[in-house]
Amino acid sequence: MRARDELELRVRERTAELSRANRELARSNADLEEFAYSASHDLQEPIRNIALSAQLLRRSHGPALDPEATGLLETVIGSARNMELLLRDLLEYARLASETDEGPALADAEAELDTVLQSLEASLLGLGAEVTRDPLPRVRLPAARLRQVLQNLIGNALKYRVEWPPRIHIGARPEGDGWRFEVRDNGIGIDPRHQEYIFGLFKRLHGRDAYPGSGVGLPICKRIVEQAGGRIWVEPAPERGSCFFFTLPGE
Repeated sequence: MRARDELELRVRERTAELSRANRELARSNADLEEFAYSASHDLQEPIRNIALSAQLLRRSHGPALDPEATGLLETVIGSARNMELLLRDLLEYARLASETDEGPALADAEAELDTVLQSLEASLLGLGAEVTRDPLPRVRLPAARLRQVLQNLIGNALKYRVEWPPRIHIGARPEGDGWRFEVRDNGIGIDPRHQEYIFGLFKRLHGRDAYPGSGVGLPICKRIVEQAGGRIWVEPAPERGSCFFFTLPGE
C-alpha cells in the first residue's frame, strides 16, 4: 500500500506541475499576442507617414532628382507598403487570438464564395481564370471568417500561377459531423517537404520580388479553421498544382 500511496503522490505532484506549466504557457502566449497586437497597431501610423512623405517628395522634386535618388525613393515607398501590409496581417492574426467565443455562427458557403469571387472579379478576368465549383453547404463559422479563408486560398491560387490561365475548383463533401472543403489549382505546386512549413507565421518559400505578400495569410486560415474545431492541410493536385483542404463543423 505504501508503494501505491507514493505512486499516487508522485502522480498528483506531476499533474500539479503540468497544470502550472500550462498556466504559465497560456499567460506567456497571451502576453505575446497582446504585444503583437499593440506593436502592429502602433507602428502602422509611422509607416504610413514614411510612405506619404516619400510620395510627396517624389511628387514635388521628382523632375530634379537623378535616377539613383529616384530609385531610392521607390525603394522606400515599396518597403513601406510591404511593411504596412505585414503589420495589417499581423494585427489581424493577433486579433483572432483575442476574440471571445460567443458560439459559432452559421455561414452559407455558397453566398460567401459568391462574395469572394465578386471581389476578385478584376483579377479573374485579367488572368482569364477558370473557376468551377460544387454545391457548397452551410457551416458553423462566422461568415466573415469563412470569407477570409476562401479569399486567402483563392487569392493564393491566382498568385502562385504558372504561364497558362489559372484553373481553380472549389468543392465540399460530407465528413463525419461536418464538411471537408477543397480549393484545387493548377499552379506551381508545393514540395511535400514544405506542406507543414507554409502554415507557420512568416514562413515563405519565395522572395517578395517573385511573389508579393506578408507570409501571414495561411497562418490566419489555420487559426480560423482550428478555432472552429477543424483542420487545414495541403496535398499535391493530381496533375499539377495544389489541393488545399479544410474541415468545418456542419449546420
